[in-house]
Amino acid sequence: MEIKVAFRLDANSKVGFGHIMRCIALAQAFEKQNIAPWFLVFDTEAVKILKVHACKYKLLSREENEISQIKRLVSDEKISLLIVDTYEWGESEYKEFCGLVKVIVFDGIVKYPSNVWGVINYSSTASIKQYEERYLNTDVNLFVDKKYVPIRLAFFETKPRKRLKCSKVLITLGGTKQTDYYARIVNRIFEVHSDITWYITCGDIILDDKCLDKNILPVKETYDLSKLGNEMDLVICSAGTIVYELAAMQVPTVAFAMVENQMVNCKANPNMKWVGRLDVDCSLEKLIDLAVDLNEKEDKYSLWASKCESYKPENGAEKLVSEIIKCV
Repeated sequence: MEIKVAFRLDANSKVGFGHIMRCIALAQAFEKQNIAPWFLVFDTEAVKILKVHACKYKLLSREENEISQIKRLVSDEKISLLIVDTYEWGESEYKEFCGLVKVIVFDGIVKYPSNVWGVINYSSTASIKQYEERYLNTDVNLFVDKKYVPIRLAFFETKPRKRLKCSKVLITLGGTKQTDYYARIVNRIFEVHSDITWYITCGDIILDDKCLDKNILPVKETYDLSKLGNEMDLVICSAGTIVYELAAMQVPTVAFAMVENQMVNCKANPNMKWVGRLDVDCSLEKLIDLAVDLNEKEDKYSLWASKCESYKPENGAEKLVSEIIKCV
């Protein structure tokens, strides 16, 4: 049968962009199978990202019932597979599509959804045994394995570079209210002494000339960090999808959890430095100090960087799409 795919997801500065990044990775794998998916979104921020990646999309209207809009597209485009990656949906929404289209849900926060055709969880902490027990005597297809980590092609195609000294550091926090956090970051950088050039996804704050004097440079968009990320000697970031993509480029990374569901990514990369929950286990100020320490201790940094070179994740998106197609 001909397979036609649509993604329903959210992507904005509040929820972050990890959802759309991993769905784009899957879309790229589907395109290799001559399947060009649709993206169904509410956010204009999501549209910007989809245009960069040349993806088909439909901007949903908040003035009309969401389910009705999606059902109409499913019918018009003969969609056979709907992949859902949003916290806004629950059992009532999934049930609306029973018998109409095969629904697959990203279940990173382990809710074990029913009324679905398939479930995806690529977290290293996910237990296939628990999923099998939960879905015993059902026809739900389980795609639960860390081998399914979806990484965009640009991160595989970028050639990792040799790193010897920690002199360029990128700090990005993902989807959250960022202004207060970034003000704290800038204040701490002003208090320390180093020759680091700091790249900061600066949220709503404006970096002035004093920041430039301290080698603090603004990064306005982080839709595709494959080029900028590879230029960095260290990335400090929240533990979303980006930690897997940075691992593909062998970039030394310090990761922390901004929200509870990011705790499951703590083992995403065996060479990643995991510091726990932000402002519970580790403060922003301590993260700046950590970068300065790596800048001053070149032997310590180069040893870690060389270990990162030994780790290279596989293309989980292609594995996952292949398995989905087999099941369809």
